[in-house]
Amino acid sequence: MSKSFAVLLLVFAPAVFAQPRPFTLDDEMKLRTIVDVKISPDGQQVAYVVSTPNLDKNQHEGALYIGSTRLGEKLRIFNTPIPAPRLRWSPDGAMLSLLAFAGDKPQVFAIPLSGGDPRALTEASEGVSGFEWSPDGKSIAYLTRDPTTKPLVIHADAPDNPTRIAIRSIDGGPARALTPTSHYVDSFSWAPDGSEIVYAAASRSGFTSQYDTRIYAIDVEGPGPPRPIVDRPGMNTKPQYSPDGKSIAFVSSNGQTDIMSTRSLDVVSARGGESRRLLKDDAWVYEFAWATASRSISSRTTERLPPAHTCSNNPSFAYGWMAAVSIA
Repeated sequence: MSKSFAVLLLVFAPAVFAQPRPFTLDDEMKLRTIVDVKISPDGQQVAYVVSTPNLDKNQHEGALYIGSTRLGEKLRIFNTPIPAPRLRWSPDGAMLSLLAFAGDKPQVFAIPLSGGDPRALTEASEGVSGFEWSPDGKSIAYLTRDPTTKPLVIHADAPDNPTRIAIRSIDGGPARALTPTSHYVDSFSWAPDGSEIVYAAASRSGFTSQYDTRIYAIDVEGPGPPRPIVDRPGMNTKPQYSPDGKSIAFVSSNGQTDIMSTRSLDVVSARGGESRRLLKDDAWVYEFAWATASRSISSRTTERLPPAHTCSNNPSFAYGWMAAVSIA
């Protein structure tokens, strides 16, 4: 019997052997959900956030835990992560970072694993919606809006201030905006050598702007304009450098701008040029990750791929297929 199955049996055995009864609201309020999981760089620890519904407050409350990947003891270390905390380990594994509320705006907090209080790494007046550590662990890049003054009259169709990438040292000091005000950034990643950031951005705000995104690269030290990597209509988002820095994978609607267009997986040279489709157009890719050797990509998709390229052959699964696709 595997360790994972044994743990599941111990957790769910009381429910399996109990007498059946109607499921009530009280039962639902006892359900807990794991909303984020990240394994440490050395593979020895796992951080995760448990969300518990609070009926009195009409909200979910999160708690951050760190435990051993060997199913050892767990330790509750933080009580106020936001519902989507975006856990990130520092490259050396010495700190765990996440989004949490500081006042009424989410900021990036770092928690030293050696002990000590969490400390804020950002002080963005409009809050932070996403962030990534630099490869050398000396700074973070994060997404935030430019400060704005609230007008007396709010127009429903008024554009939002652009979401931009800012960079700040983890030792503090002023933040530096990296991307232009004409770009509404929705996702980004660092180059492995830390010299560039690749990002996806639209030229406008609004719900349909996600189907009007291009991919750019920009020098972290600057100055200089962004360099186009993928310049075509439709959705082109979630760019990720390969570990060797030679390629960029991204989710794309392949030039289609309709909101029901499928989202498949493409790869392009880090220098730009024509992209190459890795999965068929009818695949919906939700997330993906490069293999360490930069030779393949694992993705979670709705498409059932041939057995040679999928981790599961169970025909009962209609969604959530895991596939490993070679880029050769």
